[in-house]
Order: sequence, then C-alpha cells, then structure tokens
Amino acid sequence: MKSSAFDKDESVYKRRMKYIWKFFWFSIFLFVFPLISGIVGGLTINFVIGDGYIAFCIGFMIAIFVGIYFYRHYDKYRNNPFFTNQKKNLRSRIDIAFIISITSLLVPFMINIVSFLLVKLYLFEAYALISYILIYPSVFIYNFYKPIDYYNPSDKEFKNSKSFKLSMKMIYNNIYLVNYVVNILFLGIFIRLRFFYSSLILIYAIFYFITIFNTKKERNRILKLMEREEDFLKSLISFKKNMTKAIIGLIFSIVVFGSIVVIIEQGTLPSIFYGSLLVITGILLLYKTINYVNIHFESVLSYLENPIKGDDLS
Repeated sequence: MKSSAFDKDESVYKRRMKYIWKFFWFSIFLFVFPLISGIVGGLTINFVIGDGYIAFCIGFMIAIFVGIYFYRHYDKYRNNPFFTNQKKNLRSRIDIAFIISITSLLVPFMINIVSFLLVKLYLFEAYALISYILIYPSVFIYNFYKPIDYYNPSDKEFKNSKSFKLSMKMIYNNIYLVNYVVNILFLGIFIRLRFFYSSLILIYAIFYFITIFNTKKERNRILKLMEREEDFLKSLISFKKNMTKAIIGLIFSIVVFGSIVVIIEQGTLPSIFYGSLLVITGILLLYKTINYVNIHFESVLSYLENPIKGDDLS
C-alpha cells in the first residue's frame, strides 16, 4: 500500500513539475525575451528619433517578431510539437506564409483603431509597411525548419535541398521572396491609404482558404501514402504546383487591386488610362505566369515518368 501511494505521489509530482517547466519556458521564450527585445528596440528608436509613439509601435513589432522566432525553441516542450511533426510540413507551408502575413498587417490595423478611439487620430501611417518588413521574414525562417524540398524515406523526414543556392532555384521557394517584394512595394506606394493594407488582410484571408482548398486533395493523398510508406513524389510535385499557383494568384491580385486603387484615388483621365493598362497587363501576366508554372511542373512530372529519355536529353 505504501509503495503504491508513493508511486502515485511521485507520478503526480512529475506531472506537476512538467507543467511548471512548460510554463517556465513558455514565459521565457514567448513573454520575457520578446518583452526585453521590444523594450530595448523601442528605447533605441526613441533615442534616435525622439518620438515615443513611433518608438512604441516599432518596439511592439520587434517583440512580435522575436516571439514568433522563439516559438520554435518553445515548441519542443509542447505535447504535440509543431516542428517535429513531419505530417504537418505541407499544411505548415500554407499556414506560415498566410498567417504571418495577416498578423503583420493586422497588428497595425488594431493599433490604429486603438489610437483612433483614444485620441481620434491615426498617428503612424508607415506602421503597416514597417510591420510587414519586420515580421514577414519569419516566413523564411519557419520555411527553413519545415522543408518540403524532398522526402527521405529512410529518416521519414522532409529535407531541405543540399545547398541554399539550389533551394532558391525552386520556384515554390523563391515565390515567397517575390511576394515579400511586391507587398513592400505596394505598401510603400499606398503608405497614406489606410484602407489599402486593411483590404490586404481580406485578400490574404481569401487566398488562404483558396490555397487550403486547392491543395487538400494532394495533402490527403500524401498523408495516406506516408502512412503506407509508399512513394508520393508525384503527389508532392502536384502539391507544390497548386501552392505556387495560389501564391502567384495572390501576388497578381495585389497588383490589380493596387491599380484599381490608383484609378479610384486619382480619378483623372491619365490615372484611369494607366491604371486600366496596368490591370490588363497584370491579368495577361498572371495568365502567362500560371501557364509557365504548369509547363514547368508538367515537365518535371514527365521526366519522372521517363527518366531514361530525360537522361538522354540531358
């Protein structure tokens, strides 16, 4: 009886200590480190420009970026870790890109609403641009730790390409950089139009669900083949193709939306002409780009089906 009671007490003690340590690391990685970084960053900005509100805004963004970064270190203490679960890599590529982007745009949106309610004024117009510049790079960091370049069946893990140069040649990898540049460009152009970045939140949300829906079939098939330990390279390539096409659609939607904003905002004959021309050009380029992506991935699939013929051609 005493031994049984002792074992029970020891089990309860270990379980409690586990939760205590988990809370400790949660506090350190997701509260203390971000808070310290935000305070130091904010004080530094305030010292340089002498504007407390702008310093607070940028310090807050720095804290968010640091929190997102250090989540990777806290993740291993969770019951169901995000980074060690290989089955989540495909869905994670979608979640990471869209959720972090939405977060980077949602934070300034909420701050501006609070500022307006408190002092009836939007105090920092560049907040959305700076927020996106600082927070979006988390996408590149997370993608590195959730690779989808190829699957190693012996390790049962997705891997990155052997070199960074080779990885960046993959269209499904460098499309994130293109998206980053396009968003910075248009957020900079429309820096004074608050409704522009507010509208981007809706555009991102729409394409987030479109991407999830368009890749669901491939993701489910890959998960089943992983469980059966069967080859799923062709399905993986199809997933990459559909994901890439969705992000390209997102990019051109932002370009077209930006062109429409120019037409509405300016209202002059030249702006209507050039804005309309940009819209038409964007739609044509979207068609050509999607066509190129289809041809590219179809050629990869064709090579897999006829490797000997492909080797002869090379």
